[in-house]
Amino acid sequence: MGILADFFVATPDDALKYAAPGSFQDAALKLRVAPVEYKSFTTVEIGTLWAILANEEWSVAKHDLIDESLEGEEESWLFRFPPALVELLADATDKELSLANAKWATTEELNCAPSDLLPVTLDLQRLAKTSVATGNPMYLWGSL
Repeated sequence: MGILADFFVATPDDALKYAAPGSFQDAALKLRVAPVEYKSFTTVEIGTLWAILANEEWSVAKHDLIDESLEGEEESWLFRFPPALVELLADATDKELSLANAKWATTEELNCAPSDLLPVTLDLQRLAKTSVATGNPMYLWGSL
């Protein structure tokens, strides 16, 4: 089955509603949030992409997303992308994304073809541009 990983841009209130148990039944919320749905992405993979885009050595202290998980919720989590990562994603050129994909694909956590990651990075960039344009944060929601 794997880990579910939804990326989206939303108001903080809608993000918390999306992370709440049973939110999958709220069709209007899902329409507003319009998540892109993947599997097996966690804060480790996203933090690694951040370090690659910033041309830095990965560090959990610097390249971690902001935990906004609901208290008491153990099977799902909610993380907000820091503004620095959102800006890097939004501003990346096609060449920078291509180079990032090539490096990201070779990481121990992913170990895949760079072309497998292209839809993910394009979705992340689109969401980052939406986040910048709207002023709403970008999120990663995950669940077992």
